[in-house]
Amino acid sequence: MRKLLPFIVVGILVLSGLGAVSGSESNEESFVSEKIFFSQPTILEKEDYVYLESTDATVYSGEQDKPALPVITKVYTFPFGTRIDSVDVTFSDFTEIEMSKPIEPSPEILVISTSVSHNIEESEEILTYSDIEVYPEERFGYRAASGLKGEENVLYVTVSLYPDQYFPQQNIVSHAENAEIDIKYTLPETPVTFPDEYDEYYTYYVEYAKNIKTILMDEWDFNVFLEKYPSPILFSIDKKLDKILKTKK
Repeated sequence: MRKLLPFIVVGILVLSGLGAVSGSESNEESFVSEKIFFSQPTILEKEDYVYLESTDATVYSGEQDKPALPVITKVYTFPFGTRIDSVDVTFSDFTEIEMSKPIEPSPEILVISTSVSHNIEESEEILTYSDIEVYPEERFGYRAASGLKGEENVLYVTVSLYPDQYFPQQNIVSHAENAEIDIKYTLPETPVTFPDEYDEYYTYYVEYAKNIKTILMDEWDFNVFLEKYPSPILFSIDKKLDKILKTKK
């Protein structure tokens, strides 16, 4: 389920693929800067692994058979047509934390479906990540995509931060306490406009939210997932879905 959640969030936040009709770009570059503090994760002992629980986490890393690490996402909103010139993140104040066991791996990917039942069998093999020197190799990544804020077309820039890097061969975690995000961007000189037929995309967007809401609450028994997976993430998704549906009323 943790593996699946980032894909649900992407679908909720972003409606991409819209085509602009008109608009021109400004020559003036602007800046956004934000400093972030990360609390140290709590190390939870399990039978064969340890698990890093973080109150800051938005999601957890989702590569199958790779360590499950907290990921903090920051979403920035710009007028549609904005050009993102650069995104830089500087981490600082590092602490090394020794692990008593390997970090628990991310679970198997699940497919969202109302017609497919999932019988998940956990592997008995204990992963020691002997082929990994450091995970993740980069502490941050970002993506930019068009989407909707209410009924307004905007550009979303989502920055994913990894305050913790794992070194399996030494079985230690390097934790960064602080990070500074710097985004350089250029605003459009004139607003970007869309034809009326793009309103149809918004209708499809709301229907998508309804379908995901039904799967989470009815087909998948939301309360069962709360017992097994990070509740802040599940509630965050549920809250975003409700927000989308309310804007259409």
